[in-house]
Amino acid sequence: MYQELNSFKDIKVIRKLTDSLNGVTYLIKYKEKESILKFYKSNEIERFKRETCAINLLNAVQFKYVPKIYFINNSNSFFIMSKIDGEKASPGNIFILNMANYIDNMQNYLADYNQKNILVAAEGVFSIRNHFKILKKRLFEFKKKINNLNYKFKNSSIINLINDKIEIDMDIYLESLIQNQLDIDKELENNKKIFSQSDIGIHNVLIKDSKIFTFDYEYAGLDDPAKTICDLLIHPDNLVKDDLLMSNLNFINSLNSFKNCLTRVLIILPIYRYKWFLIILNSLFKNINSNQYKSTDYEEKAISYLKNSEFIESTCMHNKKINPKIRN
Repeated sequence: MYQELNSFKDIKVIRKLTDSLNGVTYLIKYKEKESILKFYKSNEIERFKRETCAINLLNAVQFKYVPKIYFINNSNSFFIMSKIDGEKASPGNIFILNMANYIDNMQNYLADYNQKNILVAAEGVFSIRNHFKILKKRLFEFKKKINNLNYKFKNSSIINLINDKIEIDMDIYLESLIQNQLDIDKELENNKKIFSQSDIGIHNVLIKDSKIFTFDYEYAGLDDPAKTICDLLIHPDNLVKDDLLMSNLNFINSLNSFKNCLTRVLIILPIYRYKWFLIILNSLFKNINSNQYKSTDYEEKAISYLKNSEFIESTCMHNKKINPKIRN
């Protein structure tokens, strides 16, 4: 790949930075300027399209806190963008609040942009029922992968969670919402949808001159602001502390882009807690051929995440507007 890229005019590869299932990034010289080249593997064309459209959009509205795209090569599925010389973000509650402000500020730049010209996020859905469907789809695909690989979990409790508890809990939870006369099929109004990176976390953030810069927009698009808040609060790399959950929610709910989201967030938090549990476990298969692969590491991390986030269920269960009946 080095030789192939170096054959392009104005491109000189310095070194490979990352190599994942989805693609490869390189530090390069482009027109004598240090830049980043991101190459997508052949089966990830949709992600390539989504990311280039998202960053181009933010560039077009003069949002300065993302990379600037210099060049796009559609036939070879790569693009070149500016290099952000920043430091890794630190996890913690300040990060959650600052990211909420960052996302809210981003919407101000897009206020006059026609939503019809913006792609829907990779898992963007706008009704409560469809949030449940996202989880069910992930669970189905995960079970299928387990069966195809004939994978055997070391931790027996995971087998019970995958084969029984998650699906039953979510069915009971959905039924409780219906019994409480919540309209689970009502679509979120267009003026309440937001543009989201849809892969929010410290892994996709750099800090430069005390300002947040984000990158990796391959899942980006129009999304439910409540889902964005869920990802901010319960991402495994930066899980909110139990005693800060409601104060964080109240602060985020005061921001213009997230107004009147509180009840909706509390409804879908248990769904996205299980989704993140499955995402952690899915790393089992992404790294199965790695020399440093240890299946027990991912299993332990997934179980630990569920234990550390148990307060999510209890908070939602005791919410007077929801009051779901979930099994312990």
